Amino acid sequence: MDALERLAGPASDLLALVDRALARSGAPDAHPVWPLLRRVGALPGVAVGAIAELRPAPLAAGGPSLRTLAEGYAEASAAATIHAPTGTTGRALMVDSGGWQGMAAEAFAARWSALSAHLAGGVDSLSARLETTAAYAESIASWMARTRGAVAETLARVLTSAEAVAVVTGPAGAGWFGAEWPAPPAARAHADIAAAVLYPIARACEQASELAERWSPRLTELAYRQR
Repeated sequence: MDALERLAGPASDLLALVDRALARSGAPDAHPVWPLLRRVGALPGVAVGAIAELRPAPLAAGGPSLRTLAEGYAEASAAATIHAPTGTTGRALMVDSGGWQGMAAEAFAARWSALSAHLAGGVDSLSARLETTAAYAESIASWMARTRGAVAETLARVLTSAEAVAVVTGPAGAGWFGAEWPAPPAARAHADIAAAVLYPIARACEQASELAERWSPRLTELAYRQR
C-alpha cells in the first residue's frame, strides 16, 4: 500500500464536499482553479479517484518479460539458419541443407532471410520493437508512480490545512495561495483546495501528452516485408 492508497480514503469525504460546492456555486471569478478545471476536465474528487486507479506495478513488471522475449527472437534469428545455396544472396544458415540447390532452395533462402531479419534485423524488427515496447511500458509505469506520489503529497497537505477545517467545520482562514479573493470565505476555501489538488494532476496530464508524443512514432505497427 503506497501513500495515495492510505490518503485517498480519508480525503474522499473532503473532496466530495469540494466537488459539490464547485458544481453548485462555482468559484471566485479570477481564481486559479478555473484554468486547472479546464485542463484536467474533471472535479478534484473525480480526478483523484482516476489517479488512484493507476497501477504502475504490472506495467513495470512487464518490461523484463518483453526483453526476455526479444532476446529469444534474436537467438532464434541467429541460430536457426541454413547455408544459402550456391549463387544466392540469402543469409548463411547453420543447418545442413544436404546439398539442396535450385530455384526452390533459392526461394527458401530468400524467404528465410526476410523472416530472420523481421525477427531481429535492426531497428525495424520484432526484437527491437519489443525492446522499445518494454521501455515505453517502464516509462508509463514511472509516470504513474510519480503522479501517485505527487497527488499523495498534495492530499497530505490539504488534509491538514486550515481550508480543510473551514470546509468541514466553519469559516475559512487565509486562502491556500495566500491571496484574498472577492468571495465568501467558504467559497474561497473550497476553490483553494480544488486548485491545490488539481495542480499536480494537470501537470501529470501534460506529462502524459509529452510521453505519447515522444513514443508514438516508435510504436507504430510493424508489418512483415518480403525482401
